[in-house]
Amino acid sequence: MKILVLFLLGSLFFSAFAHNHRAENLSMEKSIHREFFQGRNGGISYCRLDENMDLPGTPYLVLVLHGRSGSGDDNSRQLSSPVIQPLLDFVRSSRMKTVILVPQCPSSRDWLRGGSSSMLSIAFELAEQICRKYRIPPAKRFITGVSMGGGACYALMAEHPGFFSRAMIVSAGGRPETASRMRGYFYLIHGTADRLIPVERVERMVSALRRNQNCRVQLKLLRGKGHADGADAACTSESLKWLFDIAR
Repeated sequence: MKILVLFLLGSLFFSAFAHNHRAENLSMEKSIHREFFQGRNGGISYCRLDENMDLPGTPYLVLVLHGRSGSGDDNSRQLSSPVIQPLLDFVRSSRMKTVILVPQCPSSRDWLRGGSSSMLSIAFELAEQICRKYRIPPAKRFITGVSMGGGACYALMAEHPGFFSRAMIVSAGGRPETASRMRGYFYLIHGTADRLIPVERVERMVSALRRNQNCRVQLKLLRGKGHADGADAACTSESLKWLFDIAR
C-alpha cells in the first residue's frame, strides 16, 4: 500500500511538472492573444491563437477545454493542456487556417455548475462570437477536451447539438443518458489503466452514442496508460488528422 501511495504521489508530481513546463513554453509564443470576454451572464479569460490567417477561405475553429490542472486566474495555466502544442504543430505544418480558443476556468469554479452563468456557457458564447466574426460553418467547428474538459465537451455536444461537428475527448467520462441529444462525430481516447475514470465508463458512453443514429463514434484505448499519461499520449498525428478530416 505504501509503495502504491508513493507511486501515485510521484506520478502527480511529474504530471504537475510537465503541465507547468508546457504552459511556460507556450507562454512564449508570440502568436498568443490573451483577452477577456464579457458575456451576457459573466466573463471569462481566454487565449487565442490565430494560425495561417493569411490563407483564403474561412478558418477552422478548435475550442480546447482544459482539465482541472489548467484552472486558475492567470490566463496562462490552461496552456498546459497536452492537446495544445501538438495541435499547434499540426495546423502549422499542414497550413490549416485555424483559430484555436483556450478559455480558462477559474480555480474556484468548474466548467459545468452555474446554469446559464456556468463557465461552460460563457465559453460557448465566446465560441459563437468567433464563429459569427469569421463566418465559420458547423463543418469547420471542432471541440476537444481532457478530463474535466472532456466532460464539458460532452455537455456542450448535448446542449448545442450540431454546433460542433467533431469532438475529440480524452480521459473523460460522460453521461450516457444525454447521448440521445447529441449529433456529430466523436473520437474518444482513454487509457485502460485509468483509475480516476475507469475505462468501463467510457465504454458505456460509446454504447450510448452508437445507439444514436445522429452520432458516429470511434474509441481508441491506450493499453497500460493511466489518466495523466493517457492524456499526454492521446494527441497524435492520427487523432489530429481525424479531427480535421471531415471538412477537408
